Amino acid sequence: MPSSTSPSISITDAHRAHYFGDYARALAIYTRLAQEQGDAVAAEHAGFMLLAARSSYARGVRRDEARAAALLLQAARAGRPWAQFMLNMLDQAD
Repeated sequence: MPSSTSPSISITDAHRAHYFGDYARALAIYTRLAQEQGDAVAAEHAGFMLLAARSSYARGVRRDEARAAALLLQAARAGRPWAQFMLNMLDQAD
């Protein structure tokens, strides 16, 4: 149950922020959901955003392969196939 001082957030809030180009806010929400609620979809989205930062998310998101890998691993362990694919791509890039 969310605390009374912290507004409730949802994956829909993150998707909406992403859709409207508020990438920093979307990443923050996805990351928070992944960390606090173990949300695999949010972890997958955040991981992808951190990997694609240079090409797709110039405003508000910096590439961070280490954080991306951790989030993608969380998502892959929860059964998200796209996260596993992205982790394989990271491994092959080394």
